[in-house]
Amino acid sequence: MSQAQENTAEHKSYLERTKVLAAVQDVLQQLVEDQPDDPLLFLSDHFEKLTRPPVDPVQKAVSLLQSCSDSTDASDVIYECFLLLNSEESWNHVQDGVIGITFNGFLRRLFSDLDKGELLKTLLQPDDDRIEFKMFNSIITTYLESKQAKSS
Repeated sequence: MSQAQENTAEHKSYLERTKVLAAVQDVLQQLVEDQPDDPLLFLSDHFEKLTRPPVDPVQKAVSLLQSCSDSTDASDVIYECFLLLNSEESWNHVQDGVIGITFNGFLRRLFSDLDKGELLKTLLQPDDDRIEFKMFNSIITTYLESKQAKSS
C-alpha cells in the first residue's frame, strides 16, 4: 500500500469515527433536496445549529418571566413560556398542557427568588397532570403579582 493510500484510509477512518462523514453526507443530501437560493447560507445555518449548545426550555422560561417586570403586560411572555415548556416533549400538543413534573420543576426554579413558603406549595400540581394554559396563566400571573408586591 502506498503512502497516499494509507493517508486516505487514515483520513476516512477519522471522518467515520468522528461522525463527520455522516453529518456532511446528510447535509449535502438535504441541500440537493431543498435546493435553497443561497446554499452557503444554508450550510452555514445547518452547521451553526449543530454546534450550538442545547437550550434548556425550563431555564429559558424562568429567565423570560424573571425579566418580566409588570404582570399587566405579561400575556405574550406567559404564552411564550407555556409554548417553551410544551416543546420539552416533542409528542405533546399545546392544547394538552404542560406535564406536571415539568411544571413543578419550572415553578421551583421560578420561585427561587421569592419566599417559597405556602404559596409555592399551593401552586404545585400532581406530576402526571397536564396544566392547561388557563391554569398556567393564572398561576404565573400570581407569581408576577407576588414578585411585584415583594419589590414594592
